[in-house]
Amino acid sequence: MFPMVTVSQKLKHEIVEQAPTELLEKLGAGISIVDRRMRICWVNKALAQWFGPLEKIKGKLCYNIYQHRKTVCPNCPTAKVFQTNRRHSAYQDGYNQKGERRHYHLIVTPIHNGNGKASYAMELTYDLT
Repeated sequence: MFPMVTVSQKLKHEIVEQAPTELLEKLGAGISIVDRRMRICWVNKALAQWFGPLEKIKGKLCYNIYQHRKTVCPNCPTAKVFQTNRRHSAYQDGYNQKGERRHYHLIVTPIHNGNGKASYAMELTYDLT
């Protein structure tokens, strides 16, 4: 079993605004931080290359950007994280910024606030295409 991740307000700010970019930028997988409203808060370099730079997609709904949908994706692992406060994963199709259909594996982990409730979700995304 994985330990629960709990963060303070200060650390929450650092996660969303000042993520440890040196490590995360070199990772070959995409990482994003999404809030409870399903809005993109932060992405690493890999995800930015797939879906567009943070300046362009920050604050936008993840399902609009990643899957070109108007509603939350069926079986969305991120929505499940916010419902259960536990890690979830799924295989999903999406579209990169060039409009090409891609196949992804998502592993989504909750980032808990001081009350044990998931305030954010960290999405680890592998392109399986």
